[in-house]
Amino acid sequence: MTLDDSPELNVAEDICTVCGRSAGESKETLSHLRHEGEIIAICCPKCMETFQREPARFAAKECERRLSRATNPEPAARSLP
Repeated sequence: MTLDDSPELNVAEDICTVCGRSAGESKETLSHLRHEGEIIAICCPKCMETFQREPARFAAKECERRLSRATNPEPAARSLP
């Protein structure tokens, strides 16, 4: 597991993998780390502690989220006439 806050990191969503808060909801900047090939977003020290207790669980959760986005992309916003 390595911390990776590099700006070139390609993250599809800025949502904490542990609690589901978006970057806008969190008072802290999201940190990103790599664990077994998955990019994990962490919003706060409490979520980091939770992740460290069960990293495989949260890596699997992120993998499922990534696959879901790939198979069910968000519909494009429609503009009103």
